[in-house]
Order: sequence, then C-alpha cells, then structure tokens
Amino acid sequence: MGKLISICAVGLTIVLAGFSYSGTPITTNKTNELTIVDNESLTLKVESDDDFRFFLKAEFDEAEQEIKFITKEPTTQIRIYNQIDAMVYLLPIGSDRVRIGKNLFEKGDYKFIFDIEGDRRMYTSNLTVH
Repeated sequence: MGKLISICAVGLTIVLAGFSYSGTPITTNKTNELTIVDNESLTLKVESDDDFRFFLKAEFDEAEQEIKFITKEPTTQIRIYNQIDAMVYLLPIGSDRVRIGKNLFEKGDYKFIFDIEGDRRMYTSNLTVH
C-alpha cells in the first residue's frame, strides 16, 4: 500500500509539472508599430508612442542616399544591430541632427538604438532595407 501511494504521488507530481510547463513560445504582437519612413528603398518603424515622439523628423533623402533624423533631444550615440542581434555599428553622435548613409546597410532588418545622455534613456527604431 505504501508503494502504491508513492507511485501515485510521483505520477501526480509529473502531471502537475507538465501543466506548469508551456511548450508554446511567447509571441510579440507587432501591430502597434508606427511607420515613420516608408518608400521603395527602406522602411523605418517604431514600436511605441514614446519612440514616435522622440523623432521630430525622419526622412530618406533619395538624392544623397541618407536617412536623416531630427530628434527631440541630443543623441550621444546610436547602436545598430543586425537581424541576429549582433552590433554592426556604434556611432558617436552628440547632436539632435543625425545623418546616416544608406550605403552602410545591405538588404535586411536592422535595429537602431538612440542613447540619450543622462538617465540612460534610449529610443528604438527598426529599419528594413528593401
């Protein structure tokens, strides 16, 4: 009788442990993305209202082949990551006006992180080069 109770207790533990594990991955809904630049060359999006408000102006200059930003506050640096989250560029800025040449990027997805001096704030945008 003692062995039966032990076997039932082990079985119950395994079943309860199985319920606590969820094999489905956590997915992020990206429907909240806001597009700030969209043309045949590239698309630039942000994922939050705070990020959207940080950019006073963002555009792609076709003639100069540059992405141009005017930001709400001076940016100390921009960290740029590729689609596998490896940093590809660390650009020192020190201004609220930023110009980045499109020739730095091949086709694909990139994440820009604008670091602001002071209280470690940062703003993120996602670039897709077509």
